[in-house]
Amino acid sequence: MRVLAGPYFYLGGLYLAQEQGYFQDHGVAVELQQVESTRAMVPLLSDGKADVAFAAINPAVINAITRGARVRITAGRGVYTSRCPDARRVCGSRKAFPNGFTDLRQIKGMRVSSSSSTGIGAFIFDQALASAKLSRQDLRLVSIEGREAAVLLAAGKIDVAFGAADDLQMGALWDQVVPGPAYFDFLPEFMYTFVFYGKRFLDGPRENGVRFLSAFLKGQREFQAGKNPAFLTNFANESGLDREKFLGTCRNDLIVDGHIQTPDIQTFIDWSVQREFSTTRILAEEIVDTRFLDEAKRG
Repeated sequence: MRVLAGPYFYLGGLYLAQEQGYFQDHGVAVELQQVESTRAMVPLLSDGKADVAFAAINPAVINAITRGARVRITAGRGVYTSRCPDARRVCGSRKAFPNGFTDLRQIKGMRVSSSSSTGIGAFIFDQALASAKLSRQDLRLVSIEGREAAVLLAAGKIDVAFGAADDLQMGALWDQVVPGPAYFDFLPEFMYTFVFYGKRFLDGPRENGVRFLSAFLKGQREFQAGKNPAFLTNFANESGLDREKFLGTCRNDLIVDGHIQTPDIQTFIDWSVQREFSTTRILAEEIVDTRFLDEAKRG
């Protein structure tokens, strides 16, 4: 069974389940393929070239399902929570915020980077602006993201960065920026990332999908409790990260029972339609399939 996932800290539960043999124990042979783009994952799932994808909600998924693709959300993975505020936070430069960054209204007129033009990053950005009663016209937008945004922010070349907190903390730049409002402040307990099943799991024997979820959730529970897969240690070493700091990243925003918050999915769908990233409004229930999770919980 081919599983699509990125090399991210928050997928530690997946890598742990593989390394500890939990999939094998449940009668599932898993091949992990690293794919970082949700847009690239969707056709692989719908064409039956992959069985599972770990990704954030994205207009590409909504649009594919609207066109009839056999892709569905089968489990929830993470939320924006006050239990891990630094993990998902807007950040500012020291130069722009010498007296602290506590209110999103402070970013008016500043040089601001967002982490995405259409995906979950764009959604977060729009929700943040709405909460501060600001528009994109109130800002000087800069088209950079990720590590580049983190470096430029730390150097004071831009004023505000969305979606750069991970790179700032894990790249040892956290002490050189000013932490701002957390995503939790304007999206409290919002569920943004999921497990997606493709054609073969959805239309094949249900027990395959049930076994996979059971094994993954076991790894997720152990990872959330503090157990680390060797993958993350190797990743930290190869990336030149502070290993102790990296492995100590907060995990209390992880979902360990797989529950799905459909109102959050609906909020994202409606936003995608409003922004014209999606042409058809569908109900969240139409892109969710709880059969596998329900059976995994019973088992």
